[in-house]
Amino acid sequence: DINKKEDIEGIIEFYEREGVCLASDDKYEEAIKLLSNLLYEDSFKEYKAKILSGLAGLAKIKEDMEKFFIYAEGSLNIDPTNTDLRFDLAYRYSKKGENEISLLHYKKLINATKSPGGLNNLGVQYNILKLPAKSINSFFKSAENKETLAMANIAGRYLNEGFIEDAKREIKKAHELFREDIEVHGDIGIAQNRIEEILEKEKKKEKVISEETIHALAAVVKNINTVA
Repeated sequence: DINKKEDIEGIIEFYEREGVCLASDDKYEEAIKLLSNLLYEDSFKEYKAKILSGLAGLAKIKEDMEKFFIYAEGSLNIDPTNTDLRFDLAYRYSKKGENEISLLHYKKLINATKSPGGLNNLGVQYNILKLPAKSINSFFKSAENKETLAMANIAGRYLNEGFIEDAKREIKKAHELFREDIEVHGDIGIAQNRIEEILEKEKKKEKVISEETIHALAAVVKNINTVA
């Protein structure tokens, strides 16, 4: 019975799977046509958001970002509760350099659901848009929800200002989450390496400064002796 919700959703999912197969077989336009035809069927008029989301998925497979943005925006306009699609859309806008639009979608995302990853990415967008206070606040909120990438970003901020011990504490917190079977993001390792690089660089620079100062003082003493 095509009037039953589960049957209609099953048909849409079947068409989505067929579309993925076609798109993967270099029949992208055929895949789009197959699924988009459902938009004009009366039986599916209440499921446009799901169909458009499926079309966005097909467009993403082929990296057709123009269509992806259109389909995803259309789907979310009908069903704003699709948080997975909104996260993906915000991320894709960011990759394209559309940072203001990306920021808007990340804000909508975190207002709708608990999303540590969304909070972290919101912090990234704030930083790109030169809003550092809002950026670090988003990172901290994300880290409170055990997002280790946010912890890496916080550590990076500390390191930029020379707060080595604070960065170490943030890195340690991330590593401790491994005991809770939480994957530690690779950027934590990068932050750890930065600490060693910064300390080594400053050690060498301080040595150069000391040597230059000693030479300068020696020259002064020599001049004094010459004058005397």
